[in-house]
Amino acid sequence: RPTSQVYLFSKYDKSTNLAAKGIVTAAHLIKAKYSKHLAAIPSFRSNRNEVTLKVVAQSDRISAPADAPLLSVAGTTDPKVLAGAVARHARDDQTIILRGIGPRAVFEMLRAVAIARDYLEADEKGQDLLSSLEFVEVQLTGREIKSSALSVVVTPTTTAVTATAAAEGSPMAQLPTEAALPMDSNKPEVPSPPAPSEEA
Repeated sequence: RPTSQVYLFSKYDKSTNLAAKGIVTAAHLIKAKYSKHLAAIPSFRSNRNEVTLKVVAQSDRISAPADAPLLSVAGTTDPKVLAGAVARHARDDQTIILRGIGPRAVFEMLRAVAIARDYLEADEKGQDLLSSLEFVEVQLTGREIKSSALSVVVTPTTTAVTATAAAEGSPMAQLPTEAALPMDSNKPEVPSPPAPSEEA
């Protein structure tokens, strides 16, 4: 039901990529049947290789303005460095777009958002992040055929908003570590963005 929330538990890149694909697919179904939109809230469990994606339904779609910064993410991108950039944009009340191709890039994107949430929590100013996921077609240099990339729109919000999504007894899904529906893993990755300064 669109009023419920779901926790997806993943570990490492392949199952996290599978979780992201599931969210995008579910978002289309929920929108068509209930006119609702899905948002994802990444966090960690015992370590930063174990990603939890809390998926919630909401009335408003998370969208990025036309001039929103776009950060390309590769499998080699340092998630802590990327998280620093995400947190800085959030502090400036800016929505940004993260985009990457392949399971490892997807893994680093979602880890970066989770780390950025930790940075904002440390600020103790009540800021938090909501994200929406979708597939987009991108034209890579030197390739005639377009490639499918995951685009994550990250928008600043408040902890009060994300806290309202917390409820006991929500459905949970455990994804196997080796579950793999790789997202075009044989295609070249989008180059990593220039490295912003890393936050402690």
